[in-house]
Amino acid sequence: MSSILVHACDFDHQIESIERKIKKSRKILDNNSLDDVEVVKRHLTIMYAVDQEVRKLFIVFDNPTTRKLLTEVDFFHTEHLKAILAIHGWIIMSKFGKEADHQAWLLVQHTDHDPEFQKRCVLLLQHLYPSGETDKKNYAYLYDRVALKFQDLGLKQRCGTQAKMIDNKIELYPFEGSLEDLNQHRHEMDLGPVEDYMETLKTFYKG
Repeated sequence: MSSILVHACDFDHQIESIERKIKKSRKILDNNSLDDVEVVKRHLTIMYAVDQEVRKLFIVFDNPTTRKLLTEVDFFHTEHLKAILAIHGWIIMSKFGKEADHQAWLLVQHTDHDPEFQKRCVLLLQHLYPSGETDKKNYAYLYDRVALKFQDLGLKQRCGTQAKMIDNKIELYPFEGSLEDLNQHRHEMDLGPVEDYMETLKTFYKG
């Protein structure tokens, strides 16, 4: 059997496997009360696992099938997350724990099709991170990600977490102030110097 056929068979097998998991996960997500903290934590764990598995598949097999699957998963997770947050506000650490807070944040990161929802979440985290109810680093990453979607309103990123590779060089998307200001914001958010971050990104992109 040729390597192309093996590759195709492997892809089909992985698609079938992840579709079964998605179907199973939705059955669980649709049949539990969102008022219960332990239920919410379980739902976040399930959505997080599906999110990561679909994205790993997308990285290996970037094609219309995986893009469609990724879009469907993101849209479903967004609506379910909205339902959870409508009841609980945010997944605060004192109530849900650090892992659940992180899972909720990552899922919000992936709701790029709904920037208004992301913006509302940024405002929630803005009031929570000073008291330690959410990770300030997560707030920094989400703020930067969302700010760039509203550049027409004059917003720029504050902590330099968003960058791109151009001509084999890492370039930051527009940010507020000088590099000194940027590093001060990063320090306040417990992030290292932007110069070190860019070196890390360079290594990642060159993979």
